[in-house]
Amino acid sequence: LVTYAGTGVDMISMGALTHSSRWLDFSLEVD
Repeated sequence: LVTYAGTGVDMISMGALTHSSRWLDFSLEVD
């Protein structure tokens, strides 16, 4: 990760952070 950050990229996306996380079901429905 440090190697990639040193290349000057603006963002690093890591799917491993969200791959095993618990999901949350919510809705923004307005009647």
